[in-house]
Amino acid sequence: ESCDYFLKDYGNDGCCEEGAQYYRHAGLCLYGAMTVLNTVTDGHFDTLFRWDKVKNIASYILNVHVNDKYYFNFADCSPIAGRAGVREYLFGKATGQEDLCLFAAKDFQAGQGQLVTDEVNGGNLFYRMQTVFHYEELMQQNTSGILSHRDVYYPSVGLFLVHSDTLDLAVKAGDNADSHNHNDTGSITLYKNGLPILADIGVETYTRKTFSPRRYEIWTMQSGYHNLPTICGTDQKDGVEYRAENVMTVLTGAEPSISMELAAAYPAAQSTVPDLTYVRRVTLKKSSNTVVLEDHTNAQDVILNFITYEKPVILSDGKLSIGEASASFEGADLLAIETLPITDARLKTAWDHDLYRIRLKGNDAGFRLTIQ
Repeated sequence: ESCDYFLKDYGNDGCCEEGAQYYRHAGLCLYGAMTVLNTVTDGHFDTLFRWDKVKNIASYILNVHVNDKYYFNFADCSPIAGRAGVREYLFGKATGQEDLCLFAAKDFQAGQGQLVTDEVNGGNLFYRMQTVFHYEELMQQNTSGILSHRDVYYPSVGLFLVHSDTLDLAVKAGDNADSHNHNDTGSITLYKNGLPILADIGVETYTRKTFSPRRYEIWTMQSGYHNLPTICGTDQKDGVEYRAENVMTVLTGAEPSISMELAAAYPAAQSTVPDLTYVRRVTLKKSSNTVVLEDHTNAQDVILNFITYEKPVILSDGKLSIGEASASFEGADLLAIETLPITDARLKTAWDHDLYRIRLKGNDAGFRLTIQ
């Protein structure tokens, strides 16, 4: 009955709305419970591992993986969600997904087959024994196969994930009522050559305030510290009604894209502009390894915020160099490049130096950002 209650809150697409770290407390815990039930009933529950929803829950962790230690993150999740290992491998095996098994074995071996010592698994005897019993099996797996990440859209959460030869792009639609929510509807995350370009900061060390009515006073929860606009001096609000609307996605072909109307996520701005519209469209052009972000609005007061991992450098032609990527923008003027000090212990586990925020002042009804 507990498993049924857990499953009912998942979409059929299997998306974990709390992110990759919480998959280890969610999807993998479901696998453990199902395994116990299946074992004590001599295989009675074996067919459940073939359910599409259960298979999708299992494969989620591979789909949100980017490269090596990095994951697409949102909400309270960190971009470094920990190595995969025995539990992911066994879940892949039970659901008949060879690519998930390959991913788990590769990651386990990349971590030198570390036995369970981390915070997520370290206090659980069941997880420790699973690792011990299957240690040799994983360490002896042939991991020479090429690991690929498929393009996918998760409608239950509004998570859009696409890839080219050098770029990995995530866009978060959905609403601002996810578990461990941040006000991040419409935000994007971008990696180039496996390294972060546009970042999602994550969350600081949990305190009483984190889970109190004052949660959204914390800077990392606010939309202004995501890759989102500030409209008429206001940011997004938390709640299920503050959401992306008219979401349209294209996954096939050489230019997958997502578009959405974000006005509903900015209720305070609507009091200034009653007929507010703010449409964001993001396209990955695979042939040229280019991401194009286009915003169109009828608001006159728009500041665009972009969080970067590397410090942006202004080039002579007006473009920005951001790590291994270059960025150009139209329809906005550069206001500032701010340093975001990373001093919190939890954030330091994800970021090895300060982050940066680019602030641009929109100067007409259209804005275009090109990154390659």
